Amino acid sequence: MARRRATVLTPGGTIRENNDAPDLSAPAGRVVAAGKRVADICDATLALRRVGLLDDHTGNHPASTRPSR
Repeated sequence: MARRRATVLTPGGTIRENNDAPDLSAPAGRVVAAGKRVADICDATLALRRVGLLDDHTGNHPASTRPSR
């Protein structure tokens, strides 16, 4: 039987630059804790970075290349 894999893909957009963006910390954190993948597109790096999921990782947005702590 094939092993099931899971990936959470977070889309970007300008909403990620303000406080109107949904809080992704709980669902993304559960996925990471389960050893699954979290991927992001464009400005979604900001959301994942804010919850510490991109520590030691980089993205294409200038803010994602700075330490999140």
